[in-house]
Formats: sequence, structure tokens, C-alpha cells
Amino acid sequence: MQSFSELEQEAMKLPERQRATLAWRLLDSLPGVLSDDDEGVAEAIRRDAELERDPAAGLSLEELSVRLSARNGADPPSAHQTGPQDRNDPLRRGSWT
Repeated sequence: MQSFSELEQEAMKLPERQRATLAWRLLDSLPGVLSDDDEGVAEAIRRDAELERDPAAGLSLEELSVRLSARNGADPPSAHQTGPQDRNDPLRRGSWT
């Protein structure tokens, strides 16, 4: 039997398409990380519903950065480091519709 390192080296020699197929099959063989019984999923659904009801309840990335920096005693990142500032940007709100 090959060691993990040897197996990994052999897998890396495969063409990209075959590596992708192998990766998909390996991931598909693992048990699901999240399920409906997971409290994290329920919390994410609750928070999403809260933001849908009241978008002002959320924080922009800039606001979050400022708060985290203040908590850690660091200078907040500049605006160009935090990305777009539009609160209605679907990528910032987590809404893809």
C-alpha cells in the first residue's frame, strides 16, 4: 500500500480534469458537515430572515472592520481594503437573488 505522500504525488501527476473528478469523488465520499439538525444552520437561517426583515440590522464590511479593530486595539483598514461600501450590494448582504 502506498503512503499518503506517495498517493498525493501520483494524484498530482494526473491531468486537471482527472484530478477534479478524483477530488469530487473524494469529497462526495465524506459525510455531510451540515445538516438540518445542526444548530449552526438554524442560526444562519434565523440571521438571514432577520436581515431580510430589517437590512439595517446588518453591518457593512467597513463597520465590522472598525469594530473588530477597536476590539483588538488595531487601526481599522482603509476603505480600499474593505471593498465596496454599498450596503445594498448583494455580495455584502449575502443575498444572491
